[in-house]
Amino acid sequence: MKIKLITGILILSVTLNIFFFISRSRAVRAAKYPVANEALIQTLKVKEANSTLLQETCQTFMLEQFRNEELSFPKQLHLSGGETIDTKKLLPGSSSVLVFRFDKNACSSCIENELANIAALRDSVDMSRVVILASSFNNANHAKMYMERFNVDYKVYNVLNDELGFTTESAVQPCYFVLDKALKSTLFFIPDKNNPVLSINYLQLVQTRFLNN
Repeated sequence: MKIKLITGILILSVTLNIFFFISRSRAVRAAKYPVANEALIQTLKVKEANSTLLQETCQTFMLEQFRNEELSFPKQLHLSGGETIDTKKLLPGSSSVLVFRFDKNACSSCIENELANIAALRDSVDMSRVVILASSFNNANHAKMYMERFNVDYKVYNVLNDELGFTTESAVQPCYFVLDKALKSTLFFIPDKNNPVLSINYLQLVQTRFLNN
């Protein structure tokens, strides 16, 4: 009985010594590298904040895409120079077209990323199948010159602000959609500069489903 008691006391003593040694080692490391620990904490906080922001952005964009799907397009477009054109002139025959809509005052990097993606389509997508509806340029020539900076050869129209009725208009948010022969928007999509691969995947999908036939 005494042997078991002594053995138990020894085991407990060794265990406590190991515990105190580990605790002391951790305390020494924390005291020795406080800056490193603080930097790690800050890095984790930033990652958590970015993850939360990304999730909130995805949720917002998804809701906006639902709100603007199947939106009836105006039968006429009013351009900044005072001209009016029939919307059906945007459609090549009875085919659908991909439309990129943006305001000059939107996030510049957001616009530039998408124009680079659109320029990359020119070798595989017919000139009549992509239309750009811009706004806030002084005139059509300024809009065209802006497109030339990014080697975008597709047709651009400088339309009046809040002309199209999308909920994204007031937020000056660039968007894509496919305009069908019934003058309705389908596959409405809001690009996210923090997820550029989504835009590439979207354009590949549209090209396969609508622009290669």
